[in-house]
Amino acid sequence: LNTLNRLEEAEVALTEAIRLMPDYADALSNLGNTRHDRGDLDSAANHYRAALALRPDHVEAMNGLGNIARDKGELDVAAECYRACLELRPGFALAIESLRGLQERTP
Repeated sequence: LNTLNRLEEAEVALTEAIRLMPDYADALSNLGNTRHDRGDLDSAANHYRAALALRPDHVEAMNGLGNIARDKGELDVAAECYRACLELRPGFALAIESLRGLQERTP
């Protein structure tokens, strides 16, 4: 639903999934993505952290935290998150692309 820009529907579905299965790290991370897409960076970060608390190896949640840090201008923190993704999953394309994007932004 996020891909289709149906963010409100995605949020409702993910919230219900989390209500039914509070330990569902993927749903927490996906709700983080939805909240990020809606511009609620603090809530998104909280959902990514919750996913990581359940699954410390959740690279998508760690990547999401990196994206939030990038959007807030915290480029060093973003780079740390992306590097952590690569430690967890070498070759993780999203983290590689994100690190490359940070390098292009740095003079």
